[in-house]
Amino acid sequence: MRRSKEENLFVGQKGAAWVKTDHGIFEAWFLPSGQSFEKLAIKETVGGDGRYLYSFSSLSHVPPTLDSSQPMAFIEDGSVLFQVWGNPAFAAELRRRLMASILKAPAAAPVASAKIPIVQLKGIRPVGEGRGASVKPSQ
Repeated sequence: MRRSKEENLFVGQKGAAWVKTDHGIFEAWFLPSGQSFEKLAIKETVGGDGRYLYSFSSLSHVPPTLDSSQPMAFIEDGSVLFQVWGNPAFAAELRRRLMASILKAPAAAPVASAKIPIVQLKGIRPVGEGRGASVKPSQ
C-alpha cells in the first residue's frame, strides 16, 4: 500500500491510497468524516481511440476527468470510493467482500466500512507496486 497520485482529486479530500493485492490493484479515495460519495455520478465515455474517459458530477467540487486505457469500476462505500482499474472480476470480488464486511458489522457500528482497514479484508493482501490510469484536467 502507498500514497495515491489521486489524493487531491476533490476539494477537501482527506486522502487516497493505492493498493496492490494478491487479487488485483485498487485505489481508495477518502472524504472527511460526515461527507459521502453517495450522490456522486460517474459517466464513462469510450473514445474512438479505445480510451475510457470518466467524468464526475453531483458533488460540490468535481475532480478532473480520468483518462484510462482500461475500463474502471467504482465502488462507493460512504466516505470511501474504491476504483479498480482494468479488472472487472476483482472489482466484483471487492464489492462482494465489502458488502459482507458491512453486513457483519455490529449494529452499533457505523455502516460505512471506511472504518475497516482495507488490508484486513479476508483474502485480499497488499503486494508490490504499479499504476495504470492517468489524471487529465477537464476541458
